[in-house]
Amino acid sequence: MRFIRNLVCFELFALLVFVLIYKTTALPQQNQVGPFGGLVFLHRGDASTFPENSIAAMRAASEAGAQAIEVDVMLSQDNVPMVFHDPSLERTTNGHGNVKDFTAESLQQLRLVNSNNKKLTEWHIPSLEAVMQEATSLGLILEIELKTEIHNHYAMAQKIAALFERFNYYQQGFISSFDPRLLYYVRSLNPKINTSLALKAHPPYSAFTQYVLQQPFTAKYLGISMIEPDHLLATEKFIQFWLEQNMLLNIWVVNSDKLKKALLQPNISITTDCLIGSC
Repeated sequence: MRFIRNLVCFELFALLVFVLIYKTTALPQQNQVGPFGGLVFLHRGDASTFPENSIAAMRAASEAGAQAIEVDVMLSQDNVPMVFHDPSLERTTNGHGNVKDFTAESLQQLRLVNSNNKKLTEWHIPSLEAVMQEATSLGLILEIELKTEIHNHYAMAQKIAALFERFNYYQQGFISSFDPRLLYYVRSLNPKINTSLALKAHPPYSAFTQYVLQQPFTAKYLGISMIEPDHLLATEKFIQFWLEQNMLLNIWVVNSDKLKKALLQPNISITTDCLIGSC
């Protein structure tokens, strides 16, 4: 009996410590949610014609009538946010190796490959700063996904916080990631930034982690204003649950015109590889 009593006391103490830590370190939720609901985000720009995540793909997306685009961000060796999807260079450039092992200047010397026809182009890897400026010029809303393979989470968060403050970008863009650490760091450094937790239907982590990530207490702890589910997760029940938590949703990647029209509403956006009517 003494062992059981001690065990119960320990568990109660551990619970108390957890609650105390949660209460003292939780971030305030962003109440001033930007104009990020009811939008169609073109995935990596217009990657059907131009290299994904390139300035050319952004311009083509704008010309095609896109309101918003999604881009991916990795960190260079010298801690410059670069708009690039993969941790390695081979698939989309004429380079070899990992992004984290190259300086920003070296990365910008590489040429991008067109994802569709595999042809080398004259376009280069842009910095996030250049992409934010281009999006402003084009009048595009920007979703900035911070990749899970980033090697220095806090340095990335510092750069993001500074860029948003410098360009007063709070109504023009938001940050998304599958890695809650990045979202926590970004909002702890700059609480004016809207953030979105991305969720996979078949994640590379445990069922328990997936359960925790899908709970409202996690969203409240991170201070996020959006949930970004894989379309396979986005059942009617899932959507209704998060709307009741006063969250915006951005569902990815939705390429069916019928599904796009069914999902789009003021508090729900979608990310797609093609605009409505062009798939």
